[in-house]
Amino acid sequence: MFAIEHTIFAGLIGSTFMTMATHGTDQDMVQRMLTAPDIRRSRRSLIMSGLADIPIAFTFLSIGVLLWVFYQTHQDPALPKTPNEIFCHYILYEMPVGLRGLLIAGIFATAMGSLSTAINALATSFTRDWYEPYINPASTSEQSLRAVRWATVWFSVLMIVVASTTAYLVIVHPNVRIILIVISIYGYTYGSVLGVFLAGMLTKSRGNNFGNIIAMIIGFIVVAILSGLPNNIAEIFAGKLYTQPSLATSNGISLVDLLRHNRHVFSGDSFPDRPRASPRSSLNADVESRN
Repeated sequence: MFAIEHTIFAGLIGSTFMTMATHGTDQDMVQRMLTAPDIRRSRRSLIMSGLADIPIAFTFLSIGVLLWVFYQTHQDPALPKTPNEIFCHYILYEMPVGLRGLLIAGIFATAMGSLSTAINALATSFTRDWYEPYINPASTSEQSLRAVRWATVWFSVLMIVVASTTAYLVIVHPNVRIILIVISIYGYTYGSVLGVFLAGMLTKSRGNNFGNIIAMIIGFIVVAILSGLPNNIAEIFAGKLYTQPSLATSNGISLVDLLRHNRHVFSGDSFPDRPRASPRSSLNADVESRN
């Protein structure tokens, strides 16, 4: 079972932790919940968002299944050999003209909405978590606004670079699927972030900034080793650093790392931080300030 990379068990376990991270720790989701009038409606929106993911995921899977069935019964000699191009081929040569236009318009609209949300979340997180506390602690409202605008520009450029690199990789290696690249990147970030949040929720000391940073770095290194990232870099120079483990649960190891280091290595008494407000009080305070 564990010799196969993609199984139903891997999907269930991975999607569970991924949904916990995306719906519980991601700034994209948090900033949407903060627009609700009260905490009760924020909770309701979070639950409804999780339930809405079920038909969306079912639709994505159904498209691939239906395309396979269609081309099994409608043989097409010009059908692309790479899986990434089959849906595009169907849109261009099989889909009716009107529906084709609506689909492309919907794709562009969804992309624009997702990009604006991501850029807004990145710029806000950078300004609140880095610029105001560390880069310019005495910043005024005008300086913070200017920092947000510049952060928006630079994160937009960064996203263009990442998208261009991913597109080039897919062109050079047609069999590479973008969704697997995205999920692989999730393993480096969401596992550590989810571990920090769970450490704050499930431990008495709730950790501290120094312990969280050390644990996240260790988690990143462990995931990189288990996923074979150093070997992939070494292959560029025709080398190999180590034998990659065949069985690994990267998110679980990152989570255990974070919990262990926050509870035993870096206790809250050794590195005292400012008192932490509960998630409910923080959310209520932000909602009240908006009202």
